[in-house]
Amino acid sequence: MAMPERNPSSLEEQKPKKSKWKKVILVMGCGAVAGMFFMGFMSMVLFLSMFGSPNFLQKHQKADQGKGVYCRPGGKPITVKELDQNLKGKGVFEGKAQQFIDAGEQNGVDPVLVAAIALHETGNGKSKAVKQKNNPGGLMGSGGLMSFSSLDEGINKMASNLYRLYIKEGLTTPDKIGPKYAPVGAANDPNGLNKHWVPTVKKYIKQLGGLSYKCETAGRAGKVNGSAFTAYPYKNASTSGVDAWGFYNRQCTSYVAWRLNDVGIPFHNRMKGGHFSNATNWDDNAKRLGIRMDQTPEPGAVAQWDAGEFRHSRFGHVAYVAEVLNEGKKIRIEEYNFKPFAYSERTIPADKVSHYIHFK
Repeated sequence: MAMPERNPSSLEEQKPKKSKWKKVILVMGCGAVAGMFFMGFMSMVLFLSMFGSPNFLQKHQKADQGKGVYCRPGGKPITVKELDQNLKGKGVFEGKAQQFIDAGEQNGVDPVLVAAIALHETGNGKSKAVKQKNNPGGLMGSGGLMSFSSLDEGINKMASNLYRLYIKEGLTTPDKIGPKYAPVGAANDPNGLNKHWVPTVKKYIKQLGGLSYKCETAGRAGKVNGSAFTAYPYKNASTSGVDAWGFYNRQCTSYVAWRLNDVGIPFHNRMKGGHFSNATNWDDNAKRLGIRMDQTPEPGAVAQWDAGEFRHSRFGHVAYVAEVLNEGKKIRIEEYNFKPFAYSERTIPADKVSHYIHFK
C-alpha cells in the first residue's frame, strides 16, 4: 500500500512573492517523509481513499478509434455552456450540465460519457426511473431499482459506479462497457434491446460533442497526448488530503503520479515494492528498481531535480515532460507546486534537469 508523504511544515510552506518566482528557492517541493507515528493514521486514510471511494485513481477513458468513438477536436474538455446547450430538450437533464461535469471530474469519468449513458438509460431524461427515483443510470440494488434523494445525487452516484465497476477495471469505452453494463441476452432483457446499447451511447456521445479524456489521435513527433491538465482530479482538493497514489494533493509528486497513470503507466508511491517518497528521492528509487534513468529528454519522461539543484528546495521537484523542442535542447514541462499548489507549464533548457526517469 502506498504511503503518503508528509506536507512541509508551516515554515517550509511559506509562499515566495509573486514577483520573484524565478529567483526564490522553491520550498513548496513535495513534502517531507512521514514519521512512524503518522503512518498508522495515514494508512487508514489511504485505505479509505483507495477502496472506500471511487473518487481516486484516475484512469481516464481511452477512445477506441477503430470502433468509431467520437472525440472532441483538440481533446479540450467540454464546457458547461456547451453541454447545457446540448442537453436542451433532454427532460430532467436540461440545465444539469454543471452536475454532469462536477460528477465526472470528481469520479474520474468523462462527463460526456456519463451524460450519454444517462440519456440512453432514461430515454432522453424522460423515464419514470429518473423522474420518480432520480436514477439516471438504471442502477440496481438488492431491492431493485435504486432511489436517490435528488437528481444531483443520482448523477454523482452513477459516475461513481462507472468509475468503480468499469473505468477502474479497464472498461473505458462504450464497446468495453456495454457487454457488462447491458449484456446482450441478459435475463432482464427479454426483448433483446441491449444490443442497441453500444451504438446508441456512441450516438449520444457524438451529439453531446465527443469525449475528451485521453481521446486524441497521435500527436506529432516530440509530444505526448493525454487528458487536459484540467482533468487532474485533485485541483480543488485540500492540500492536507492524500491522493490515490500515496502523495499529498496538489504537490508536484501527485500531479506527476496522476499524469503517468493518465497515459497508462500504473505508477504509485510504493510501485514494485519501492518507495518514491519526496521528489529528491525519485532518482535513487528508480535506480534501485531498474527503471531507466539518464540525461536524455523524451516526451512522457519525468524530469527530476535533486534537493537544492537549479534553485529547487530540499524536497526536490518532479515534472512531466510534455514536449521536446529544438532538437532536444529544450523541454516543455507540466507541473504542480512550482507556483504554490497550482498547475503551471514552463519551457526550459533540457540540461537544467538532474535526471530524466523513463517509466515506459
